[in-house]
Amino acid sequence: MLNHTIKSALLFCLLFVLMANDGFCQLITQPQASRVGLTRKWTAQATMSSSQSTLKQIVLDHGTLFALTDTGQLQAFNAETGATLWTVQVGRRDLIVSEMDVSKNYVAVMNGSTIYVYNHFNGKLLWSGEADVIPGAGPAVSESRVYVPGINGRMQSFPLRLVGDPITEFGKDEKTLSPEEREQLEIERRDSLRILDQYVEPLNAQSMGRIYQSPVIARDDVRDAVYSSLPSGEDHIVWVTDDGIMYLGSIGTSELADAFKIKYHVPTEKNITSRPTFIEEDVIFPDQTGNIYMGSRDGYVYCVRENDGKQLWTFPCNEPIIEHLAVFSRLLEKRDEKRKKMYERYLYVPTYQKGMFCLDAVKGEKIWQTPGIKKFLSRSNTRVYTVDYRNNLTVMDAQSGQVLGTMPLNNNKIQYLNEITDRIYLATEDGMIQCLAQIDQEKPIYFRQDPEAKVEADFDPAAEKHKADDKKKPAKNEEDPGFNDNDSGFGDDDSGFGDDDSGFGDDDNAFGNDANGDDAGGDDFGDDAFGDDAGADDAGADDAGADDAGADDAGADDAGADNAGADNAGAGDEDDPFL
Repeated sequence: MLNHTIKSALLFCLLFVLMANDGFCQLITQPQASRVGLTRKWTAQATMSSSQSTLKQIVLDHGTLFALTDTGQLQAFNAETGATLWTVQVGRRDLIVSEMDVSKNYVAVMNGSTIYVYNHFNGKLLWSGEADVIPGAGPAVSESRVYVPGINGRMQSFPLRLVGDPITEFGKDEKTLSPEEREQLEIERRDSLRILDQYVEPLNAQSMGRIYQSPVIARDDVRDAVYSSLPSGEDHIVWVTDDGIMYLGSIGTSELADAFKIKYHVPTEKNITSRPTFIEEDVIFPDQTGNIYMGSRDGYVYCVRENDGKQLWTFPCNEPIIEHLAVFSRLLEKRDEKRKKMYERYLYVPTYQKGMFCLDAVKGEKIWQTPGIKKFLSRSNTRVYTVDYRNNLTVMDAQSGQVLGTMPLNNNKIQYLNEITDRIYLATEDGMIQCLAQIDQEKPIYFRQDPEAKVEADFDPAAEKHKADDKKKPAKNEEDPGFNDNDSGFGDDDSGFGDDDSGFGDDDNAFGNDANGDDAGGDDFGDDAFGDDAGADDAGADDAGADDAGADDAGADDAGADNAGADNAGAGDEDDPFL
């Protein structure tokens, strides 16, 4: 009897040790990280409302890492230390929670059909409203509006109107303040943000097909007021549908805005399941225009100029593109023959089976291709961090794509795609978050949102903006709500946009499996209507409406032939552009 008790106790202890070790396996140890040139900066445990809840999403923005659970627990961490800044409960725990979106001042997330907008800096609820569409994905938020993508193809927008100017209310003039006083004023401004709590009828724009990916804010007039050559008072938002079409909508940011117009659309040959990515224009380098990049299941990458919808180039990967793309701009140390500073842009494209491509994002030419890679994570000046098909973190040389080392990611299933800094953010579904960095990189490398970025002294934004406006030719048919012939480089597109009421999904059961067996968006309300890449598992899924949507083929007949400036790929064997 005693022996049996001892054996039971020993077995229990062994089981406990195994369970503990399994829990610790979720953490990447310092020795593991150092073998591939990384260090673990910090770890943190997200607040979970119950033992059944799971971590849904992490997002980085302006130095803060946000974590959201499937029961609506929203938490903000200092992205460099892991310290908790604030925690709130979004809506009801028993309703479906969407993915969140973050802007400089706001965090937007949906709980059921209710949209909640929180203060980015302290978690205070600023605004909430009811959408009258069934959401197919998470919202997008700018500094003046919040957007809800309807599963029926309708994009809905609500205004976010600040109550007065906090700085004016304080009765202070920024020009007369010291740097310390300005910093304190900014803290006061952040804490005092208020949004007018008054119902305003939402504006709507209708597109063809269903929306399963969160939209992308391409132009935020409030955010980009100084560094923009576009007319003021206008936001641009980009979204894609399972009909294989990308849309850019235009909407005014003033209180008098009364129209949400589709400025142009870009058809592809198959449905689009990866979220587009966008890089802003740079008025210091006029040739670096604001561009939208998207990948389609037709195997092509499309680069579209954001201002007017002109297709700049396409690149054939010859393999469905399912995962999200990532784009980076980098100011080089070397200069051209006129001693002017040089910029380079890189686009990373993971494909379904052919690994990841690194493209020159300006010319659309291949720099390198590495097999076995399924997802992009982040990059530094000299390295690219990715995930391979065996769920290993893979470290690659940024210039050649050569694999330098791998490390198992264990149970870190939440892997954040970071286009802002060089940091690597990973998390387990039970809320353990980790931040990794290159060993010799104490401070983060900013590719966007650099808090210390300064405009060069000899640069006059107003003058450059005026020059850019003078060079611009007025575009024909800037607004294309009827999908008529436009000047976006895609020709007449009559085939899929006729007067057909059934074109927007004549669909008695829009939320079950598709009547045709397409299942392009998966089981919309089976597991989670807001899940990542709904339908992404069906790599060969049929493409609802794609036969009509791409009548002009968007240049796909000769996708790689007319790449703008295709003479020089920028991948030369000369100086290492990353050193």
